[in-house]
Amino acid sequence: MVLLSAATAALSAPAGPGHPAPPSTAAAPPDVRAAAASARAFAEDYLAWMTAHHRAGRVTAATPALRARLTAERVRPSRARRRERQITELRTDLTTPTTGTAVVKVTGRDVQLRLTLTLVRSAEGWVVSDVRS
Repeated sequence: MVLLSAATAALSAPAGPGHPAPPSTAAAPPDVRAAAASARAFAEDYLAWMTAHHRAGRVTAATPALRARLTAERVRPSRARRRERQITELRTDLTTPTTGTAVVKVTGRDVQLRLTLTLVRSAEGWVVSDVRS
């Protein structure tokens, strides 16, 4: 496994409303930046899906097989809707030129979640093929 510590450290900051932009990723290789951007887009949509704010079909940066798996799963949003969650850390490691992993840490009121994403390079760019929590 090739660890890109300089690149991943630069991508570990939160982003979004109420959070500063992540530090410059200029030191990160373009593939790591692209993979991290896809992982972040997927994670944000996945969190919205988990709280029943999005349908699985709206989850971006996912393989068709993963999107189908999410569509088949039922979300139980009763308490989940009230929880605000945000990405607090994103660490992306490319193991080969076409595969990698991303670890996403999510926090919120009384919630801590760690997602492990499997990334694959497709014709459209980097996409998530599997998610584990």
